[in-house]
Amino acid sequence: MTILSDAGLEFAREHLTKFADSDFFPPLFEYEAIWSNWAEFKTAVTQSNVAKLWLPSPLTLPAPKLTDTFRIVHQLDPLSAIAYTTLAHDVARLRTH
Repeated sequence: MTILSDAGLEFAREHLTKFADSDFFPPLFEYEAIWSNWAEFKTAVTQSNVAKLWLPSPLTLPAPKLTDTFRIVHQLDPLSAIAYTTLAHDVARLRTH
């Protein structure tokens, strides 16, 4: 069972607040709702197995390129972005210790 760490969640919040989750899409309002109830959100998420969290498919749209072609861009939903950022932090921390 994999549980998101408190330190990883704090890193994810700081990282997503500072750098956002996408260069192609505007910031999602859901982050403000999550940050305003951060303590309750963290309690709920840290008590859940990551494999059991509902992480929906990302928003996928074509974005125009300068060469008259398109690229496919993705935006994760906020819970997915927080979970993946936390997991990346935790794995990176394990690799350095």
